[in-house]
Amino acid sequence: TLDYVESRKGEDRVDYWLTGSKILNVFKGSWQLSKNENGGTTVKLTTDIDSWMPVPMKNRILRNSTVSGMKKRLAYVKTHAEELAGHKV
Repeated sequence: TLDYVESRKGEDRVDYWLTGSKILNVFKGSWQLSKNENGGTTVKLTTDIDSWMPVPMKNRILRNSTVSGMKKRLAYVKTHAEELAGHKV
């Protein structure tokens, strides 16, 4: 588990960062929204993550876990936005 805070930066960005964890020493990133050429909204999610544990191939393990979690969060946002809009895109 981890504790983190989120802070809105204007209308199109939310930053987040770690405030406590027994495993991670870095967990930070942002959600950024921008209008796209199709008249919709593009969501960009960035995450920087690191652990204090000296594990072989730590970066590969963390990257795979992080990418999987990011894809799940973005899929949830897409599905929720489509439901709010009342149609599939």
